[in-house]
Amino acid sequence: MSVNLIGLIAGSGWAAGVNLYAVVVLLGLLGRLGFADIPKVLTRTDVLAMAGMLYAVAFPVAALAAAVALLAASLFLAVKLWGAARRRWRWATLARGSG
Repeated sequence: MSVNLIGLIAGSGWAAGVNLYAVVVLLGLLGRLGFADIPKVLTRTDVLAMAGMLYAVAFPVAALAAAVALLAASLFLAVKLWGAARRRWRWATLARGSG
């Protein structure tokens, strides 16, 4: 695989904000159907099949990781809010008691 091909794949994926495996499949299919002048290595059946399988595995894992990160952030926010409310309540009761 040449440096130019790697640059084409990585640059296309980064510019589109899409998973690298999805870009390989998309470019391969566009080249195979004759819509784009894509290097022949990307249009091979084994490359398309492997990139498709890797995308099918990587996409749910990435979505799961995002869901776990969102759940953790939500939990931490709830704990912070509860702690801040409890601290404020404690300060208010101390202020009333000393007044």
